[in-house]
Amino acid sequence: MIDRKRILIVEDEPILAMLIEDMVVELGYAPIGPAMTVEAALALAASENLDGAILDMNLGGLPSRPIAESLKARDIPFIFATGYSSAQASALTAGAIGETMVLRKPFSTQALSAALSQMVK
Repeated sequence: MIDRKRILIVEDEPILAMLIEDMVVELGYAPIGPAMTVEAALALAASENLDGAILDMNLGGLPSRPIAESLKARDIPFIFATGYSSAQASALTAGAIGETMVLRKPFSTQALSAALSQMVK
């Protein structure tokens, strides 16, 4: 059996979550989730053996920053996925979580592939 890198998907829009999950599988990774709430994502971030994560910046009106902080505490790399402008995304990622890659929605499979290969080595 091939040992595929495990990628947590955190996205609150069901259609986008399924699309991202399909992309992750197509790119040869093993999707974990998707988690659609901060609570569900925090539970998976704390309990699963993960190689990386794709985090929507806003889950039902709540920021995903606590999830990012949990992942960072475990040295698990992550990418933010957002429809926010670059300035808004920078403001949300500044500070305690440091430099983080941001994919602007909508993104292509090729863009996700490049981001994941840079994130998960």
